[in-house]
Amino acid sequence: MLDDVPEMLQVQETELAIETYLRRMLTGQENGKRTVNPSTFIDPHLQRVLDYIHSAYTGPMDIDSMAMVAHQSRYHFMRSFKALTGTTPYQYLLNLRVEEASKRLRHTTDSVTTISYELGFSSVSQFYRAFQRVYVMTPMEYRNHV
Repeated sequence: MLDDVPEMLQVQETELAIETYLRRMLTGQENGKRTVNPSTFIDPHLQRVLDYIHSAYTGPMDIDSMAMVAHQSRYHFMRSFKALTGTTPYQYLLNLRVEEASKRLRHTTDSVTTISYELGFSSVSQFYRAFQRVYVMTPMEYRNHV
């Protein structure tokens, strides 16, 4: 039962990472690029969900835990997330994973299988489908093309 309780240091590190990320988002700076209009208001609970997704997108995630982070019902969370991002939480997560996969395909010699499992895809075929939906080519075609 005590195994489920996070260590205080881990909680503090997570809070610091989120605080740093939020500061960058609120000032409109992320990786040196302007990402958000400083006058744009984002619900802080939804921002926590986005931070959570960006910090742990390679691991398993479910709608119920995201809704809990947002302090919203599952239904309300789905609606408000889509209103904010223009996509469902699942599609948002897949897009993050595919974006990272494209970077790894360009900059590493890791196999497609290794990349797919390291990024949290449940199977290589799921990875291929998601990648092809975004880039309109297979991961190997992408690697050979770039």
